[in-house]
Amino acid sequence: MQWVCDFCGYVHDDGEAPEICPVCGESRSRFSKRYDDEEDLSENQCPQDKSNDADDYYGEYDE
Repeated sequence: MQWVCDFCGYVHDDGEAPEICPVCGESRSRFSKRYDDEEDLSENQCPQDKSNDADDYYGEYDE
């Protein structure tokens, strides 16, 4: 079983979630269990990735 930080996507391979996420500093309560048969998230697929430009998401803004 793995633990995934719901905020940053960090994956922790251990029986228990860490007290604090070593990547973003969130508390243990922000971790969810993930079992071996679930989809693997890599660092490049962080669910909270905010690196995309807003124009790419919303399209160009026309007044």
